[in-house]
Amino acid sequence: MNRQRITVFNAGETHDSVIKHVGPKNIHLESADPFLVEVKTTSPHIETPNLIESIRISYSNSKQLPSNKYPPLFQYFFQNGWSVYFTISSTTTNSGANKELFFEQAGQVLKKYFDLPPETSELGIQATSSIYYSFLELGDPKDVLERISGQKLDTGINALDIVISSSGNTVLKFVYETNSVEIERSDFVYKEVGLFLLEEQLTARDDIVLSGIRVVYDPEDQIPPDNDLSSIMFKTLFHVKPRHRLIDTINYETSVKPNGLHPILVTNFNHNVSRIYDEDIGDCETFYYLNLEKSFFIDKYQLPDNQVNVLDGVLELELPAYKVKTWGTEVLLQLKDPNFGAIELQLHSRYQKPKENDPQTTVSINQPIIFQACSIGKVDSNAVGSSPFDNHINKFGGNYEAFFTPDSVFYHYNGSVEPISIDIPNGSSDLHSINWKTSIVVLLGLILVLNKLIKMFIMKYQASHESKKND
Repeated sequence: MNRQRITVFNAGETHDSVIKHVGPKNIHLESADPFLVEVKTTSPHIETPNLIESIRISYSNSKQLPSNKYPPLFQYFFQNGWSVYFTISSTTTNSGANKELFFEQAGQVLKKYFDLPPETSELGIQATSSIYYSFLELGDPKDVLERISGQKLDTGINALDIVISSSGNTVLKFVYETNSVEIERSDFVYKEVGLFLLEEQLTARDDIVLSGIRVVYDPEDQIPPDNDLSSIMFKTLFHVKPRHRLIDTINYETSVKPNGLHPILVTNFNHNVSRIYDEDIGDCETFYYLNLEKSFFIDKYQLPDNQVNVLDGVLELELPAYKVKTWGTEVLLQLKDPNFGAIELQLHSRYQKPKENDPQTTVSINQPIIFQACSIGKVDSNAVGSSPFDNHINKFGGNYEAFFTPDSVFYHYNGSVEPISIDIPNGSSDLHSINWKTSIVVLLGLILVLNKLIKMFIMKYQASHESKKND
C-alpha cells in the first residue's frame, strides 16, 4: 500500500481562520498567506535497469520565501536547477563492457523521465560513489513527477527530491505553495495530514517547535461519524532539529568582473563572517560550492589561500568547449579565512565554436553556495537524522551534502540563486564570405599546382626530344 505524508505549514499566528473543514473523508484549508506544503509518498519500488542500483533526482527553483515567515522546515537546499545521480549495481563487475552498458541504461532513464536524447548519458561525471548529471534547465518538474509516479499537480513545484532504489521503496518528496488545500480520503493510500504553525517563543535556530493537528486517513480503518473524529484527529506539539539552518543577518551577492577569456566571479558580503555559537555544534569551517558549465574551468594552483576539497569533472584544460563530453565541473573549496569581505574566483573559459556575425557566446552558470559546515555530537546527530523532513542520504546526491558525514549541519547565508550570465569571446565572421574566399584560394592554389605540373611536363618532354635528336 502507498503511504503519503502531507505537511502543511501555516505562516499565520493561528489555525482557527484557515481550517474551513475537517471531516472523516476530507480536509479543506484556506489562507491569505500561502501555505507551504510538502508531500512525501512512499510506494513499492519502481523497477530500474539491471546495472543501476539507485537513482536520485533533485530539483530546486530560484524562488525564495521570506525566512521570517517560513523557517527552514523543509530541507531542500539544493543547487538551483536539476541534479540527477545514478549508482551502479554492487553485483556488477567493473569491466569496460559493463560500464558502457551502464551509461546506455542511464541514457534510457534520462530519455524516459526527461525526454532527453540517449547520448545525454555521456555528460555524467564521477561524484563520490555515483555518476552525477547537472542541468540548469531541463523541464517542468510537474511533468517529471507525473512521468515517474503518475501524480498530477495543478500548481507549480518549488523543490523536489525523488529516490528510486532497485531493492527498496520509491520515495517521492516535493514542496509547493498554495492558498488552498483540499485533501480527500483514499481507499488505496494511507494518508497522514499535518497542519502546523511555528511556536516562535520556543523556537531557536537549531530547534524548530511546531504545533497543530494531525489527521490520519487509513483505508483499513472504518470511517468515523462526522461528530466524533477523535480516532483520526490529534493535537500535536513537536520539535525538529534542522540539518540546514539560516543566518539571516549576513547577505552576499556574486557578480562577474569581465576579463576577456578569464572572467572573475566576485562575491561581496554585507558583514564579515563570524564564528557560530549554537549549543549543539562543535567545529565549523566555511565552504564555497559551485557547479561550472563545461565552458569554464578553474586552475587549482591559482588558489593558494584556499583548500580545494573537490574538483570533479572534466579536467583537460586544453579542450575547446565543443570537444568536452561531460556537463562540466563540480567545485568545493574550503575558505581558510572566514573573516572575508569579498571572494574572488578566477575562471578560465574554453574556446567556443565560431559564430556568424556574433563575437561572443553567452553561457549561464549557477550562483555559488557559500555556507558553514559544523560537526555535532552523537545525540544531536541522531535527532537531526530522525527529523521527518531531513533529506540527507550518506554519500548519495544532495550536491555538496555528499561530501560531508551524517553528523554535519549547514549554516546558509542569504545569497541570490538567480543564474549568472557570462559572455565569452568567440571567433566570428561572415561564413558566406569565408566560404567564398576559401574557394577562391583553393582554386588559385589548384591553378598554380596545375601550372607547375604542366611546365614540368613540357620541360621533361623538351629534354627527351633533344636527347633523341642528338642520338
